[in-house]
Amino acid sequence: MNGKQRLESAGTRHGSCPATGPGGSDATGRGSWPGTGRRPVGLRIVSCGAALSWLVLLLVSSCDSAPPGGSPDADAVSSDADAEGGADADADADADAESDSPSEDGAADLPPDDADASDGADTACTPNTNECGPDGCGDWHADCAPGETCADGSCVELAAAFLATFEGGTTTADRGRELIDNRNGGSMAVVANPFPSESNGSDYVLRVEVPAGTSVRAEYHSQRLETDEKTYIYVWRQHYERDFLVGADVSWLVFAQWKTWPCGEYDGGYGDVICAGGGIFNDIELTEGSLYEIRFRADPDCNFVTTSIWTEEVWDTYVLEIYWTNTSDGYYRLFRNDGLLVEQTGVKTLFDRFPADTGECNMYWGLGLYASWADEGSSALVRHVDDLAIYDRDAGVELPMVCPRCGS
Repeated sequence: MNGKQRLESAGTRHGSCPATGPGGSDATGRGSWPGTGRRPVGLRIVSCGAALSWLVLLLVSSCDSAPPGGSPDADAVSSDADAEGGADADADADADAESDSPSEDGAADLPPDDADASDGADTACTPNTNECGPDGCGDWHADCAPGETCADGSCVELAAAFLATFEGGTTTADRGRELIDNRNGGSMAVVANPFPSESNGSDYVLRVEVPAGTSVRAEYHSQRLETDEKTYIYVWRQHYERDFLVGADVSWLVFAQWKTWPCGEYDGGYGDVICAGGGIFNDIELTEGSLYEIRFRADPDCNFVTTSIWTEEVWDTYVLEIYWTNTSDGYYRLFRNDGLLVEQTGVKTLFDRFPADTGECNMYWGLGLYASWADEGSSALVRHVDDLAIYDRDAGVELPMVCPRCGS
Protein backbone atom coordinates (compact mmCIF):
# COMPACT_ATOMS: atom_id res chain seq x y z
CA MET A 1 0.00 0.00 0.00
CA ASN A 2 1.43 3.38 -0.92
CA GLY A 3 1.21 6.56 1.12
CA LYS A 4 -1.80 7.88 -0.76
CA GLN A 5 -3.72 4.64 -0.16
CA ARG A 6 -2.87 4.65 3.55
CA LEU A 7 -4.08 8.25 3.91
CA GLU A 8 -7.36 7.66 2.13
CA SER A 9 -8.20 4.52 4.11
CA ALA A 10 -7.43 6.03 7.51
CA GLY A 11 -10.90 7.53 7.84
CA THR A 12 -12.75 4.24 7.32
CA ARG A 13 -10.51 1.46 8.63
CA HIS A 14 -11.81 1.44 12.24
CA GLY A 15 -15.26 3.01 11.94
CA SER A 16 -18.53 2.20 10.23
CA CYS A 17 -18.89 5.51 8.42
CA PRO A 18 -19.89 5.06 4.78
CA ALA A 19 -17.15 5.19 2.18
CA THR A 20 -18.60 8.28 0.52
CA GLY A 21 -19.71 11.54 2.04
CA PRO A 22 -21.82 14.42 0.85
CA GLY A 23 -21.15 16.02 -2.48
CA GLY A 24 -19.17 13.09 -3.87
CA SER A 25 -16.36 13.43 -1.35
CA ASP A 26 -14.72 10.38 0.18
CA ALA A 27 -14.78 9.47 3.85
CA THR A 28 -12.13 12.04 4.66
CA GLY A 29 -14.39 14.73 3.31
CA ARG A 30 -12.05 15.55 0.39
CA GLY A 31 -13.60 16.44 -2.94
CA SER A 32 -12.05 16.87 -6.40
CA TRP A 33 -11.22 19.95 -8.41
CA PRO A 34 -13.97 20.23 -11.04
CA GLY A 35 -13.03 18.57 -14.28
CA THR A 36 -9.63 17.40 -13.04
CA GLY A 37 -10.15 14.42 -10.78
CA ARG A 38 -7.45 15.98 -8.56
CA ARG A 39 -8.18 16.63 -4.88
CA PRO A 40 -7.38 19.97 -3.24
CA VAL A 41 -4.64 20.02 -0.67
CA GLY A 42 -5.73 19.61 2.97
CA LEU A 43 -8.27 17.56 4.92
CA ARG A 44 -11.69 18.47 6.34
CA ILE A 45 -12.84 16.58 9.41
CA VAL A 46 -16.41 15.30 9.12
CA SER A 47 -18.03 15.25 12.56
CA CYS A 48 -20.03 12.09 13.20
CA GLY A 49 -21.70 13.58 16.32
CA ALA A 50 -21.79 17.30 16.84
CA ALA A 51 -22.69 16.99 20.51
CA LEU A 52 -19.60 14.91 21.31
CA SER A 53 -16.57 16.55 22.84
CA TRP A 54 -13.27 16.66 20.92
CA LEU A 55 -11.83 14.00 23.23
CA VAL A 56 -14.71 11.65 22.57
CA LEU A 57 -14.51 12.45 18.86
CA LEU A 58 -10.88 11.40 18.83
CA LEU A 59 -11.45 8.18 20.78
CA VAL A 60 -14.77 6.83 19.55
CA SER A 61 -14.45 4.83 16.34
CA SER A 62 -18.14 4.53 15.43
CA CYS A 63 -20.60 7.14 14.19
CA ASP A 64 -23.77 8.04 16.11
CA SER A 65 -25.45 9.42 13.01
CA ALA A 66 -25.04 8.95 9.29
CA PRO A 67 -24.18 11.79 6.92
CA PRO A 68 -26.84 13.00 4.53
CA GLY A 69 -27.74 10.37 2.01
CA GLY A 70 -26.79 7.49 4.33
CA SER A 71 -29.09 5.12 6.22
CA PRO A 72 -29.70 6.23 9.84
CA ASP A 73 -30.81 2.71 10.74
CA ALA A 74 -27.83 0.96 9.22
CA ASP A 75 -26.40 -0.13 12.59
CA ALA A 76 -29.78 -1.39 13.77
CA VAL A 77 -30.38 -3.33 10.59
CA SER A 78 -26.92 -4.81 10.88
CA SER A 79 -27.57 -5.85 14.50
CA ASP A 80 -30.89 -7.48 13.61
CA ALA A 81 -29.25 -9.37 10.79
CA ASP A 82 -26.51 -10.56 13.11
CA ALA A 83 -29.01 -11.85 15.63
CA GLU A 84 -31.20 -13.47 13.03
CA GLY A 85 -28.24 -15.18 11.46
CA GLY A 86 -26.82 -16.52 14.72
CA ALA A 87 -28.49 -19.88 14.24
CA ASP A 88 -26.60 -20.38 11.05
CA ALA A 89 -23.18 -19.53 12.51
CA ASP A 90 -21.91 -23.08 12.36
CA ALA A 91 -23.03 -23.50 8.76
CA ASP A 92 -21.42 -20.21 7.80
CA ALA A 93 -18.19 -21.26 9.47
CA ASP A 94 -18.21 -24.52 7.55
CA ALA A 95 -18.80 -22.62 4.34
CA ASP A 96 -15.95 -20.23 5.12
CA ALA A 97 -13.62 -23.12 5.83
CA GLU A 98 -14.61 -24.75 2.55
CA SER A 99 -14.07 -21.53 0.59
CA ASP A 100 -10.60 -21.14 2.12
CA SER A 101 -9.50 -24.55 0.93
CA PRO A 102 -7.89 -25.15 -2.47
CA SER A 103 -10.24 -25.58 -5.40
CA GLU A 104 -10.91 -28.97 -6.91
CA ASP A 105 -8.09 -28.66 -9.41
CA GLY A 106 -5.59 -28.18 -6.58
CA ALA A 107 -5.02 -24.45 -7.15
CA ALA A 108 -5.56 -22.17 -4.20
CA ASP A 109 -8.06 -19.35 -4.70
CA LEU A 110 -6.35 -16.07 -5.55
CA PRO A 111 -6.89 -12.95 -3.42
CA PRO A 112 -8.99 -10.16 -4.91
CA ASP A 113 -7.19 -7.70 -7.17
CA ASP A 114 -7.60 -4.87 -4.67
CA ALA A 115 -6.15 -6.79 -1.74
CA ASP A 116 -3.59 -4.82 0.24
CA ALA A 117 -0.05 -5.62 -0.86
CA SER A 118 2.54 -6.43 1.75
CA ASP A 119 4.97 -3.76 2.84
CA GLY A 120 7.69 -3.24 0.25
CA ALA A 121 5.70 -4.74 -2.62
CA ASP A 122 5.90 -1.46 -4.51
CA THR A 123 9.68 -1.77 -4.78
CA ALA A 124 10.19 -5.54 -4.86
CA CYS A 125 11.67 -7.01 -8.01
CA THR A 126 9.31 -9.47 -9.62
CA PRO A 127 11.02 -12.08 -11.82
CA ASN A 128 9.94 -12.35 -15.45
CA THR A 129 8.80 -8.74 -15.67
CA ASN A 130 10.52 -5.71 -17.07
CA GLU A 131 10.94 -4.06 -13.68
CA CYS A 132 14.32 -2.96 -12.42
CA GLY A 133 14.07 -4.17 -8.84
CA PRO A 134 16.30 -4.08 -5.77
CA ASP A 135 17.65 -7.58 -6.34
CA GLY A 136 18.95 -6.61 -9.77
CA CYS A 137 16.49 -8.53 -11.92
CA GLY A 138 15.02 -6.72 -14.88
CA ASP A 139 15.34 -6.17 -18.57
CA TRP A 140 17.98 -3.85 -19.98
CA HIS A 141 15.70 -2.46 -22.71
CA ALA A 142 12.62 -1.96 -20.51
CA ASP A 143 12.93 0.29 -17.47
CA CYS A 144 16.62 0.86 -18.22
CA ALA A 145 17.54 2.75 -21.35
CA PRO A 146 19.88 1.30 -23.98
CA GLY A 147 23.42 1.71 -22.74
CA GLU A 148 22.32 1.10 -19.13
CA THR A 149 21.89 -1.95 -16.92
CA CYS A 150 19.86 -2.71 -13.80
CA ALA A 151 22.05 -2.96 -10.70
CA ASP A 152 20.85 -2.92 -7.08
CA GLY A 153 17.49 -1.53 -8.10
CA SER A 154 18.81 1.35 -10.18
CA CYS A 155 19.69 1.85 -13.83
CA VAL A 156 23.40 2.57 -14.22
CA GLU A 157 25.42 3.43 -17.30
CA LEU A 158 27.35 0.73 -19.12
CA ALA A 159 30.68 1.42 -20.75
CA ALA A 160 29.81 1.16 -24.44
CA ALA A 161 32.48 1.26 -27.14
CA PHE A 162 29.72 2.33 -29.52
CA LEU A 163 26.09 3.32 -28.97
CA ALA A 164 23.48 4.81 -31.29
CA THR A 165 19.94 5.22 -29.89
CA PHE A 166 18.77 8.03 -32.24
CA GLU A 167 16.78 9.53 -29.36
CA GLY A 168 18.36 12.89 -30.04
CA GLY A 169 16.53 12.95 -33.37
CA THR A 170 19.75 12.73 -35.40
CA THR A 171 22.04 10.04 -36.79
CA THR A 172 24.91 11.13 -34.51
CA ALA A 173 26.09 8.27 -32.31
CA ASP A 174 25.66 8.64 -28.54
CA ARG A 175 29.11 7.12 -28.03
CA GLY A 176 31.81 6.32 -30.54
CA ARG A 177 31.77 7.53 -34.14
CA GLU A 178 29.27 6.71 -36.84
CA LEU A 179 29.97 6.23 -40.54
CA ILE A 180 27.06 6.60 -42.97
CA ASP A 181 27.40 5.08 -46.41
CA ASN A 182 24.60 5.92 -48.89
CA ARG A 183 25.18 5.04 -52.54
CA ASN A 184 23.19 4.79 -55.76
CA GLY A 185 20.05 6.30 -54.29
CA GLY A 186 20.19 4.68 -50.84
CA SER A 187 19.14 6.90 -47.93
CA MET A 188 18.46 6.91 -44.22
CA ALA A 189 16.73 9.22 -41.76
CA VAL A 190 15.79 9.32 -38.09
CA VAL A 191 11.99 9.17 -37.79
CA ALA A 192 9.38 8.89 -35.06
CA ASN A 193 8.98 5.23 -34.16
CA PRO A 194 6.18 4.05 -36.48
CA PHE A 195 5.81 0.74 -34.60
CA PRO A 196 5.92 1.49 -30.85
CA SER A 197 5.39 -1.64 -28.80
CA GLU A 198 6.49 -3.48 -25.68
CA SER A 199 9.44 -4.77 -27.68
CA ASN A 200 10.59 -1.22 -28.49
CA GLY A 201 9.17 1.91 -26.89
CA SER A 202 11.80 4.27 -28.36
CA ASP A 203 10.59 7.65 -29.55
CA TYR A 204 12.92 7.65 -32.57
CA VAL A 205 14.41 4.98 -34.82
CA LEU A 206 16.49 4.84 -38.00
CA ARG A 207 14.64 4.30 -41.28
CA VAL A 208 16.77 2.79 -44.07
CA GLU A 209 15.68 2.73 -47.73
CA VAL A 210 17.17 1.60 -51.04
CA PRO A 211 15.58 1.89 -54.52
CA ALA A 212 15.74 -0.80 -57.16
CA GLY A 213 19.16 -0.98 -58.79
CA THR A 214 22.61 -2.53 -58.70
CA SER A 215 24.77 -2.27 -55.57
CA VAL A 216 22.37 0.16 -53.94
CA ARG A 217 23.45 0.85 -50.39
CA ALA A 218 22.33 2.54 -47.16
CA GLU A 219 24.43 1.37 -44.19
CA TYR A 220 25.05 2.79 -40.74
CA HIS A 221 28.42 1.80 -39.23
CA SER A 222 30.40 1.95 -36.03
CA GLN A 223 34.04 3.03 -35.99
CA ARG A 224 36.78 0.41 -36.43
CA LEU A 225 37.64 -1.35 -33.18
CA GLU A 226 40.67 -3.38 -32.17
CA THR A 227 39.69 -6.92 -33.04
CA ASP A 228 42.30 -9.64 -32.48
CA GLU A 229 41.87 -11.46 -29.14
CA LYS A 230 38.99 -9.18 -28.16
CA THR A 231 35.50 -10.13 -26.92
CA TYR A 232 32.63 -7.85 -27.90
CA ILE A 233 28.88 -7.90 -27.34
CA TYR A 234 26.88 -6.49 -30.27
CA VAL A 235 23.25 -5.45 -29.78
CA TRP A 236 20.65 -4.22 -32.24
CA ARG A 237 16.92 -4.05 -32.85
CA GLN A 238 15.24 -4.42 -36.21
CA HIS A 239 11.81 -4.30 -37.79
CA TYR A 240 10.57 -5.43 -41.20
CA GLU A 241 7.03 -5.00 -42.40
CA ARG A 242 5.35 -8.16 -43.62
CA ASP A 243 5.28 -6.94 -47.24
CA PHE A 244 9.00 -6.09 -47.12
CA LEU A 245 9.89 -8.31 -50.10
CA VAL A 246 6.61 -8.14 -52.01
CA GLY A 247 7.20 -6.94 -55.58
CA ALA A 248 11.00 -7.21 -55.32
CA ASP A 249 13.10 -9.49 -57.56
CA VAL A 250 16.22 -9.78 -55.41
CA SER A 251 19.57 -10.88 -56.82
CA TRP A 252 21.32 -10.45 -53.48
CA LEU A 253 20.60 -8.55 -50.30
CA VAL A 254 22.80 -7.96 -47.23
CA PHE A 255 21.39 -6.74 -43.91
CA ALA A 256 24.51 -6.52 -41.72
CA GLN A 257 28.28 -6.75 -42.12
CA TRP A 258 31.28 -7.14 -39.85
CA LYS A 259 33.77 -5.58 -42.23
CA THR A 260 37.50 -6.08 -42.56
CA TRP A 261 37.60 -4.43 -46.00
CA PRO A 262 39.84 -3.37 -47.64
CA CYS A 263 42.20 -5.58 -45.62
CA GLY A 264 44.39 -6.42 -48.63
CA GLU A 265 41.47 -8.09 -50.38
CA TYR A 266 42.44 -6.76 -53.80
CA ASP A 267 46.18 -7.30 -53.61
CA GLY A 268 46.46 -11.01 -52.89
CA GLY A 269 44.82 -10.77 -49.46
CA TYR A 270 42.74 -13.20 -47.45
CA GLY A 271 39.96 -14.47 -49.70
CA ASP A 272 41.28 -18.04 -49.54
CA VAL A 273 40.78 -18.22 -45.75
CA ILE A 274 37.36 -16.54 -45.66
CA CYS A 275 34.44 -18.87 -46.41
CA ALA A 276 32.73 -17.70 -49.62
CA GLY A 277 35.54 -15.16 -50.16
CA GLY A 278 35.27 -11.41 -49.98
CA GLY A 279 36.53 -8.80 -47.57
CA ILE A 280 33.44 -8.20 -45.47
CA PHE A 281 33.94 -11.31 -43.34
CA ASN A 282 30.83 -12.13 -41.25
CA ASP A 283 27.49 -10.96 -42.56
CA ILE A 284 23.72 -11.49 -42.60
CA GLU A 285 22.16 -11.88 -46.04
CA LEU A 286 18.97 -13.03 -47.72
CA THR A 287 19.09 -16.65 -48.83
CA GLU A 288 15.66 -17.62 -50.19
CA GLY A 289 12.08 -16.56 -49.65
CA SER A 290 11.88 -14.76 -46.32
CA LEU A 291 14.89 -16.56 -44.83
CA TYR A 292 18.30 -15.14 -44.22
CA GLU A 293 21.68 -16.55 -43.29
CA ILE A 294 23.85 -15.34 -40.47
CA ARG A 295 27.30 -16.30 -41.77
CA PHE A 296 30.35 -16.96 -39.60
CA ARG A 297 33.11 -17.19 -42.16
CA ALA A 298 36.46 -18.15 -40.59
CA ASP A 299 37.73 -21.18 -42.50
CA PRO A 300 37.62 -24.07 -41.57
CA ASP A 301 34.97 -23.33 -38.93
CA CYS A 302 32.40 -21.93 -41.32
CA ASN A 303 28.84 -21.84 -39.99
CA PHE A 304 25.85 -20.46 -41.87
CA VAL A 305 22.76 -20.17 -39.63
CA THR A 306 19.41 -19.91 -41.42
CA THR A 307 16.44 -18.22 -39.76
CA SER A 308 13.32 -16.24 -40.65
CA ILE A 309 13.33 -12.50 -41.12
CA TRP A 310 10.19 -12.27 -39.00
CA THR A 311 9.13 -13.48 -35.56
CA GLU A 312 5.98 -12.91 -33.53
CA GLU A 313 7.48 -9.76 -32.03
CA VAL A 314 6.94 -6.31 -33.52
CA TRP A 315 10.65 -5.57 -33.02
CA ASP A 316 13.35 -8.21 -32.69
CA THR A 317 16.34 -7.67 -30.42
CA TYR A 318 19.59 -9.46 -31.29
CA VAL A 319 22.58 -9.92 -28.99
CA LEU A 320 25.84 -11.43 -30.27
CA GLU A 321 28.76 -12.17 -27.95
CA ILE A 322 31.90 -13.20 -29.81
CA TYR A 323 35.54 -13.76 -28.94
CA TRP A 324 37.59 -12.81 -32.01
CA THR A 325 40.62 -15.08 -32.46
CA ASN A 326 42.26 -17.15 -35.20
CA THR A 327 43.13 -19.85 -32.67
CA SER A 328 40.78 -22.74 -31.86
CA ASP A 329 39.78 -21.07 -28.58
CA GLY A 330 37.12 -18.80 -30.03
CA TYR A 331 33.42 -18.84 -29.26
CA TYR A 332 30.22 -17.02 -30.10
CA ARG A 333 26.61 -17.12 -29.05
CA LEU A 334 23.76 -15.33 -30.74
CA PHE A 335 20.42 -14.56 -29.08
CA ARG A 336 17.16 -13.27 -30.53
CA ASN A 337 14.58 -11.91 -28.09
CA ASP A 338 16.49 -13.60 -25.24
CA GLY A 339 16.36 -17.04 -26.89
CA LEU A 340 19.57 -18.74 -28.06
CA LEU A 341 19.80 -19.04 -31.86
CA VAL A 342 23.29 -20.54 -32.13
CA GLU A 343 26.33 -21.19 -29.95
CA GLN A 344 29.77 -22.47 -30.96
CA THR A 345 32.84 -23.01 -28.79
CA GLY A 346 36.38 -24.12 -29.59
CA VAL A 347 36.31 -22.53 -33.05
CA LYS A 348 38.19 -19.94 -35.07
CA THR A 349 36.33 -16.67 -35.35
CA LEU A 350 39.04 -14.78 -37.26
CA PHE A 351 40.67 -15.90 -40.46
CA ASP A 352 44.25 -17.18 -40.66
CA ARG A 353 46.98 -14.59 -41.21
CA PHE A 354 44.82 -11.88 -39.64
CA PRO A 355 47.25 -8.91 -39.53
CA ALA A 356 46.70 -7.91 -35.92
CA ASP A 357 49.96 -5.93 -35.79
CA THR A 358 48.95 -3.47 -38.52
CA GLY A 359 45.31 -2.83 -37.54
CA GLU A 360 44.33 -2.59 -41.22
CA CYS A 361 41.76 -5.38 -40.80
CA ASN A 362 40.23 -4.20 -37.53
CA MET A 363 36.50 -4.55 -37.95
CA TYR A 364 33.80 -1.98 -38.24
CA TRP A 365 30.17 -3.08 -38.01
CA GLY A 366 27.33 -1.93 -40.24
CA LEU A 367 23.55 -2.38 -40.38
CA GLY A 368 21.21 -1.32 -43.15
CA LEU A 369 20.53 -2.50 -46.69
CA TYR A 370 23.01 -3.34 -49.46
CA ALA A 371 21.46 -4.99 -52.50
CA SER A 372 20.98 -5.60 -56.18
CA TRP A 373 17.33 -6.01 -57.04
CA ALA A 374 14.70 -5.23 -59.67
CA ASP A 375 11.35 -3.53 -59.24
CA GLU A 376 8.41 -5.84 -59.90
CA GLY A 377 5.83 -3.75 -58.10
CA SER A 378 7.86 -2.36 -55.21
CA SER A 379 9.56 1.01 -55.58
CA ALA A 380 11.84 0.64 -52.53
CA LEU A 381 13.05 -1.75 -49.85
CA VAL A 382 12.63 -0.29 -46.36
CA ARG A 383 13.68 -1.49 -42.91
CA HIS A 384 13.99 0.11 -39.47
CA VAL A 385 16.82 -0.40 -36.98
CA ASP A 386 17.42 0.96 -33.50
CA ASP A 387 19.64 0.92 -30.42
CA LEU A 388 22.90 -0.28 -31.95
CA ALA A 389 25.55 -0.98 -29.32
CA ILE A 390 28.96 -2.59 -28.91
CA TYR A 391 30.28 -3.51 -25.46
CA ASP A 392 33.85 -4.53 -24.69
CA ARG A 393 34.34 -7.23 -22.06
CA ASP A 394 37.73 -5.71 -21.25
CA ALA A 395 35.77 -2.71 -19.95
CA GLY A 396 34.02 -4.95 -17.43
CA VAL A 397 30.75 -5.47 -19.33
CA GLU A 398 29.37 -9.02 -19.12
CA LEU A 399 26.50 -10.54 -21.08
CA PRO A 400 24.04 -10.65 -18.10
CA MET A 401 24.47 -6.90 -17.70
CA VAL A 402 23.38 -6.35 -21.29
CA CYS A 403 20.78 -9.10 -21.56
CA PRO A 404 19.72 -10.49 -18.15
CA ARG A 405 17.44 -13.15 -19.62
CA CYS A 406 19.55 -14.30 -22.54
CA GLY A 407 19.52 -18.07 -22.45
CA SER A 408 17.13 -18.26 -19.49
